Amino acid sequence: MRRRTVLIPVVSLAAIALVGASLASSFDLSALPDPGKFETSIADGAKNFLVHREAGRISVKEPSLTQSDLDNAQNVFGSECATCHGNDGRTPTDLGRGLYPRAPDLGSNEAQHWSDPEMFWVIRNGIRLTGMPAFGKQLTDQETWSIVRYLRTLRASTPNS
Repeated sequence: MRRRTVLIPVVSLAAIALVGASLASSFDLSALPDPGKFETSIADGAKNFLVHREAGRISVKEPSLTQSDLDNAQNVFGSECATCHGNDGRTPTDLGRGLYPRAPDLGSNEAQHWSDPEMFWVIRNGIRLTGMPAFGKQLTDQETWSIVRYLRTLRASTPNS
């Protein structure tokens, strides 16, 4: 009887190891092909949940922004964000299209679904294991909020969002 109670967990672990090895051997590590629907769904769901959770914890309130702040946001965007998202924010560059996941069109529904605090959090903190860097050490909170306002202008000028 004791032998059976040891054998069942050992066989179960061996089966799990075989399934894991099988899945790992068929996993494509390359960033060239687009991910499948299942992988995208899992990654997007986790990202959305975690960003929403973290953005809810921030206590930085959006300040009043001047026209000068908003004009400066376009310059900051051009120097910090256009490298991947393109000068217009809607046409990712070759570099942005080579990232995994791909740099999104910032006027698209995919990018515009974030709330303002979530967008602020993403710009400030970045998203680990993606190409999105954290700008919290380079940009002030005022500049970050200005970029959030600038990104909202992209939504209005995108025909297919």
